[in-house]
Amino acid sequence: MNEATMRRVDSAMHLGIIRTNSMKQNITANIETNIKKSRRSAYALLGSGFHGDNGLDMETIIHLIKIYILPVLLYGMDLLTPRSLNLKKLEKFQRKMLKQLMSLPTNTPDPAINILTGILPAEAQIHLKVMTLFINVCTQPNESLEKQLARRQLCIKSMNSNSWFIEVKQSC
Repeated sequence: MNEATMRRVDSAMHLGIIRTNSMKQNITANIETNIKKSRRSAYALLGSGFHGDNGLDMETIIHLIKIYILPVLLYGMDLLTPRSLNLKKLEKFQRKMLKQLMSLPTNTPDPAINILTGILPAEAQIHLKVMTLFINVCTQPNESLEKQLARRQLCIKSMNSNSWFIEVKQSC
């Protein structure tokens, strides 16, 4: 532009979601960033009594986790739909954080944490967000661009495509 060369970049951020050259790198970069941000969010709340035994009561801690930490941890995951290893990273961080904040031993069974807190595993929360987004697109008027795009993707793309709509179709 104007005789100035534009440098080539490997990643860029748009609306808080990192975009890279490949989808696998997108997912990995976003998960690592989300874990860092949610860890910082938890540490920021520690000064106000957001910790186990001598802090706030469990109900308040769980409420703060649902409002301040989980949205940061799962931001953009409904669009990126992580699988296997990346999903395990999210699950591991969520379980470890919940055990620490509830002052539970590390060998506490994972289902016990979900039952005590009422917080779904990260995979279930991501699936819930994906289905909610898909339903929101499907219930729009037929003239909306989003619904037209969804119809086109579902009709034209093959089942081995990397389309988000095909991933949703396969998960149903």
